[in-house]
Amino acid sequence: MGEPVKENSTREELTSSGESTYSSSSAEQDSEAAVAGSPNPSPARVSRKQVLEFGAGLCSPQDLQQAEVCALSLKEVNKDVHNAIDQLEVALLVAYEELRTSTGRDQCRLAVETSLFPPLWPLLLDVLRLANICTEKAFSASITASYHKTMAEMGIASNFRIGVSEQQPTPATQPYESAINELRRITKLSVPLEKLECVVEVSRQICAAVEDYFISIGKTRQQASLGCDDLLPILGYCIVHAGVAQLVSECAAMEEFIHEGYLMGEEGYCLTTLQTALSHVSSLAVPH
Repeated sequence: MGEPVKENSTREELTSSGESTYSSSSAEQDSEAAVAGSPNPSPARVSRKQVLEFGAGLCSPQDLQQAEVCALSLKEVNKDVHNAIDQLEVALLVAYEELRTSTGRDQCRLAVETSLFPPLWPLLLDVLRLANICTEKAFSASITASYHKTMAEMGIASNFRIGVSEQQPTPATQPYESAINELRRITKLSVPLEKLECVVEVSRQICAAVEDYFISIGKTRQQASLGCDDLLPILGYCIVHAGVAQLVSECAAMEEFIHEGYLMGEEGYCLTTLQTALSHVSSLAVPH
């Protein structure tokens, strides 16, 4: 297993019918309700304001002053980036008539992002992380406080505690390791759409791990179905063990720069679920 908190650091579609290990019928707005409905929810609901106040208490006065300045600057920076993307897309569509289709526009968007974001993303993320320092401080504290919790203590239902049994209360290997590694990989990419694909892959890897586990203990794939209330605690466990504080800012940046057209269906659901799990993890160390 890795150390807590690193500051920098072909399956079926989730939504396919019948045999998928993932239940896609839940609406996106069910995500937050599922946290409260998990087997071991936190004793009391922690508000966003409480998380920010807790994080602010971990910051120096200089950190807080810098966060305020960066937050103001970020609005103009984001506006400039959106304008640059729009202008580049228009230029490509004017120059290449064959791109004026749905598929062509997708290719155009990806081409612009692939060219624009690799040199820009580290700088954008640095500013966003400075602006988000209160949230990241709370998140880091929660990761550290929760790192040695068992899957039961993290609210994972007993039938999804991979490698745990009465005879073996502690798993021999890291459960959900592929999903944990995929979360870490998000921070190594520089293109928002590629990061979004990685977010989807995290949920797929969780589903694949559950499916493989159920088959290994003699159960069927149909019995391995995951609902939102099952997925969220597992995601929270994976987030804690990924130990990457900047995930909070990474997801905020993805939401800012990924066009809303790409956040429909599976991709949007997976990003929303990840953000809900991140918010829940951020609250774990906050005094109730």
